[in-house]
Amino acid sequence: MEESPSAFTWAIFTVAGKLPTNTITDSMKVSDKHLIVLFLAMSLAISCHAQSLEQTYQLGIDAFQQKDYQQAIAYYSRVLFFDREQTYTQLIYEDLASSHFELGEYKSSAFFFDLAYNTEQESKIASKNELLLKRALCYTYLEEYNSALLDLYLVEQPNASVKRQAALLEGMCLYRLEKFEQAEKAFRNALVNSSDSVIVTQNFDELERINRKSPKKAKIFSMILPGSGLMYVGDWKNGLSSLVLVGGLATLMVVSTANSGFMNAFLNVFPWYQRYYMGGFQLTENVAEDKLTTRRIRQLQKTVNDITNSYK
Repeated sequence: MEESPSAFTWAIFTVAGKLPTNTITDSMKVSDKHLIVLFLAMSLAISCHAQSLEQTYQLGIDAFQQKDYQQAIAYYSRVLFFDREQTYTQLIYEDLASSHFELGEYKSSAFFFDLAYNTEQESKIASKNELLLKRALCYTYLEEYNSALLDLYLVEQPNASVKRQAALLEGMCLYRLEKFEQAEKAFRNALVNSSDSVIVTQNFDELERINRKSPKKAKIFSMILPGSGLMYVGDWKNGLSSLVLVGGLATLMVVSTANSGFMNAFLNVFPWYQRYYMGGFQLTENVAEDKLTTRRIRQLQKTVNDITNSYK
């Protein structure tokens, strides 16, 4: 509906752009009538184009309110392309950012939150704080924790709610950067009441128990007793499987040696024993690191959930 006037406007600009510079000469005079007609045509085109932008802008708002974020992005992107006078541009940055965020497109979301923040009036501290928090959240999803922290340190904190939100995000970022002492302090700042500090204490006590486990120790344990390194980090199923497999091969090696001689056992059984024994302890360190990382992330999720539940 709105594309025809826009196309018409662009057609006028295109034709005008292709006119040679010497089209009008002294021997060619344009009458007042022709000037009036040209003026009216241009005015009509511009008027139709402006109306088209307004309609498209409104369609974008409607789509956003109906949570049709893909369609909202399409309408708003069209407005950005044609809005030469910047009439609506600054009004749609935040909606565009939020639409991309809802679709899981966090990089694009951060980009438009950045535009919204930089075009917001300096006097609107509350709005700028909200935009910084949302952009920091995008960076958190992108695992760009240092960028998120830079945004959080720009947040002005005129009220307790903003302070808590910034502190909670700060704690998450510091935790993922494995700056656990700073993360614990940030999480304490995110609490409503100091009496709730036991929530943070208990969760970080559990984190300390997780961090006592060492992937290098797990590797050494598996060298001494196959599978014990995995059991050490809590992976009992795979640890027991490794113990049974390597133990079975070792037993088979002994039986084969007794029945058919060492050389025959060495050639037929030992390569399998070596493969699973050496492969087991070499992989144990990486498996243990992944296991501990997963446990830390779960502990982070529990910490955040406990803190947010304390707000209720």
